[in-house]
Amino acid sequence: MRNPNGYGGVSKLKGNRRKPFVARITAGYRDTGTQIYKILGYFGTQEEAIAELVRYNETRYDIDQRQLTFAELYSEWSEKHFQKVGETTVNGYKTAYKRFESIHNMRFADLRTNTLQRVIDDCEKYSIRKSMRVLLNVMYEYADKNDIITKKYNEYIEIGKPETKHIKTPFTDEEIQKLKDNDNIDGVDTILILIYTGMRINELLKLKTSNIHLEERYWIGGSKTDAGKDRIIPLHKSIIPYIKSRYNLKNKYLLSDNNGNPIPYYKYNNEVWKPIMKQLGMKHTIHETRHTLATKLDQVEENKLTIKRLLGHATQDITARYTKTSIEQLINCIDKIE
Repeated sequence: MRNPNGYGGVSKLKGNRRKPFVARITAGYRDTGTQIYKILGYFGTQEEAIAELVRYNETRYDIDQRQLTFAELYSEWSEKHFQKVGETTVNGYKTAYKRFESIHNMRFADLRTNTLQRVIDDCEKYSIRKSMRVLLNVMYEYADKNDIITKKYNEYIEIGKPETKHIKTPFTDEEIQKLKDNDNIDGVDTILILIYTGMRINELLKLKTSNIHLEERYWIGGSKTDAGKDRIIPLHKSIIPYIKSRYNLKNKYLLSDNNGNPIPYYKYNNEVWKPIMKQLGMKHTIHETRHTLATKLDQVEENKLTIKRLLGHATQDITARYTKTSIEQLINCIDKIE
């Protein structure tokens, strides 16, 4: 049965596509008489495409609004909403927005629960996951009022429970030796790298091979604070072999999945960290690797400023440039620990 004139239609695109069906309507005609189409969306099944076509003809929603990306919707929403709230609230929204960087360019109407949940799960702290959900809630409310979405997928997001207060316990020398004795277990090398660099887990997961200087025994990494961002991190001699075994200039990241993408935090935590801790009979959080290095550095005789720079803590000279001498100081410092 043919659709009425002006109703639009559904067609299937050629090739192996995840969403091969397209729903479109005629928006006008060129001087030559050929039709000008506007796309309503791409769908996995013909039924979904037809349902969208029916929805459009029933509501006549603004098609251009439906094309807005996450970033464009945020910009449009924030321009209006930020005038009504205080500076602290605005800063909270901005921080949460940065956490959604991986989906900034995705069409907002195409986002589904599983995509949003992956972004949420990639964040370690409950407080940040909570602020991310708050941002999603207000953005989806805005999108719903403006007929940009047909379903509030934010309502299905889970952010887990608040972390119970945990006293950080560093890895003991015996546990570190046990890790070294079992470095044939896939992923154990990454735990030792975390311990001896003091890097935050997301810093290591996003470390680019182009920032690794093996011969000079340091790499450039870090984030989160001005002092920690793009800092020089010396490489302890004991982890050099582990880094060399993973180092491949063909890969953008030191640690990457089969597609060359950085490994998400939730995947590392669930598929690498937790199984290793269980197998080796250890009970530690990932952040305790960083705490372990800080504890070890407290036990050596070293300039406190050097230790702060090594860990990426704020100092009065955070704008100071690294020199050959200062890099050597960092390497000498890390070599003092076992």
